[in-house]
Amino acid sequence: MKHILFRTWVIIPILLCVALGLFLYTSMVYPSALFDSSQNQINKVVPEEILDDHFALGEYYFNQPPYNFGVYDLEKAKYHYSQAIADAIATAEPIPLYAWYNLARVDFVQAKNDQTIFKLEQQLAVHGDAVPQTYYMLGLTYGYQALKTDSDSDWQAAETAFLKFMEYAPNSPWPRVDLAWVYFGQGKFAEMLPLLEEGIAINDNHAWLLNTYGLALLNTGDKSGAREAFIQAQKAYRDLSVEDWQNAYIENDPSYWNRNFELFGATIAYNLSLVE
Repeated sequence: MKHILFRTWVIIPILLCVALGLFLYTSMVYPSALFDSSQNQINKVVPEEILDDHFALGEYYFNQPPYNFGVYDLEKAKYHYSQAIADAIATAEPIPLYAWYNLARVDFVQAKNDQTIFKLEQQLAVHGDAVPQTYYMLGLTYGYQALKTDSDSDWQAAETAFLKFMEYAPNSPWPRVDLAWVYFGQGKFAEMLPLLEEGIAINDNHAWLLNTYGLALLNTGDKSGAREAFIQAQKAYRDLSVEDWQNAYIENDPSYWNRNFELFGATIAYNLSLVE
């Protein structure tokens, strides 16, 4: 259910002005030598049984289960999802449940916020709350938009969407991490604490929750608490694998999984160094 990208933050604690790499844009381009692109070197053949299924072809090129072989072509994915919707409308057949949603995710990866929001609204108009992750994606998109606009309405829309998603997934750590990001972006550091503490009470070995909690503590003046949170985040990170990263960020380019996984570990280590 997790569909999220990493982000870049500039954190300004009281008495300390530093840049902390809490999140990384996966749209950043790294030299090819910095990541393992071997899975993209395999000669891929589209399974014969989906050649006439536009939605399945969209999933195939968007690297989605059960077609997550490392194939990743956003333009082809977008074409096939769009064609699946157009064909359904033309024949008065039901639009595939995840078609608008996944089409929106492609736009999100390409940083097309307005188009992402439009398609997510279409998803809700056609299928209602059948795919609750739609609210999660709305939270992310409005959050990214708010980073550019610093608009109260965008921040509020992001918060509202994450809270709505939490009604469907109250035990999921991910909306808490990203709602905390929304509060963080507005300088509401104290509001991050109870949100993250509730999440840690449910998922006490979640590296993202713990790292974000450390940042919240650091920005509310609890350097000792921040240090302990970063230590626990580092321990939790060491229990993770690249496969865990893949499962969490499956909409992102497979070429970046290894590198971004390592960068997350480096980020936690850097954060810990600030409070040692």
